[in-house]
Amino acid sequence: MGMVHETTCNHCDLQFELAVGGSMLAEMFHCHQCDEATAVERDRLRDAHAEHANAIDATQCDKTRDSSIDSSMAQQQRAELAAAPGGFDERLQQLAGLCPCGGQFGLYAQPRCPACKSTNLSLGDVTMCFD
Repeated sequence: MGMVHETTCNHCDLQFELAVGGSMLAEMFHCHQCDEATAVERDRLRDAHAEHANAIDATQCDKTRDSSIDSSMAQQQRAELAAAPGGFDERLQQLAGLCPCGGQFGLYAQPRCPACKSTNLSLGDVTMCFD
């Protein structure tokens, strides 16, 4: 469930409303450079994940599933596969497209202040929930 928060920028003191989270149908992606956000449909995210999982080499899958490998090592290997060229992170960025500012939307990009672009924000009261 997504929420709209009263938000204060701790850098410039601007107060604004910020939508965070996603709905049943879409997930919010924020730009890494500015305050823009875009929604990507969950069906498209699910399809991209399935395509990525199918594209991973069987040897790499075996490495991450090997019970003799420490679980933190397996998590690290999964993260490396996701971040590798052509990996899941790149697929997510392709789904979201480019921001009008020239930046890249990302699922894990932090929201920014619309005035000063700071990520140092304080979320206040929830003014609305959406799903």
